[in-house]
Amino acid sequence: MREENEIALSEFERSLSRPTMLSDPCQEYGEDCLGKILAKSDQQLSGVDYSILFNTNLPCGKNTETMYFLPASIDYLSGLPAEHAEMLEEWLGFIVKNIPDIESLNLMNSFISLLAIMFESVTSSYDVVSMGDEECGEKGWGISHFEYVRGSLIVCGLVQELSRTRQGKMIAKGFIEHLLGRNDEAANQWLIEIASECEEEIDIFLSTEQFDKLLLD
Repeated sequence: MREENEIALSEFERSLSRPTMLSDPCQEYGEDCLGKILAKSDQQLSGVDYSILFNTNLPCGKNTETMYFLPASIDYLSGLPAEHAEMLEEWLGFIVKNIPDIESLNLMNSFISLLAIMFESVTSSYDVVSMGDEECGEKGWGISHFEYVRGSLIVCGLVQELSRTRQGKMIAKGFIEHLLGRNDEAANQWLIEIASECEEEIDIFLSTEQFDKLLLD
């Protein structure tokens, strides 16, 4: 897995250079804001930084400028940082919109490899996080208890957004088939989670018989 990651990263590095400036075509962010982002190393970038880099409604640069940061963003999400939700909507939208550009740069295989490594990392365990009254109160939710599956926003969001395009469906199908092939408890729980959260998309990937078998296992 580590070797696959290094190969995929080297492909991106050969094709794309780290930008020294971002063109800010909408003139929305300013040199100071974008300069602070670029002054950070790839490992120092935060969810907020990525939400700016991958914003397709108000782009901070050309696609070829911001596409450089895709590998680092995937590595960032693999660690499931606390603020990853800050960037997900923009990150997913950027991926779906730019699949044709990724392909035209002959980076599709490397990109899929990086996504697959992240997908495997996030789904390697299935952890339900419970939040009590105090934690919910700190977030101002007005409820006393909340539960969620750690990493579900990434996994289910990726399946949903990729399913919007023909090429994306093939990528998502590969991820689902990998989970089916693993045939372990965590993988089975993730398949049920995906089926629950991606009701409109799951029929593309799982037959009724396959889903029924998951529920019985």
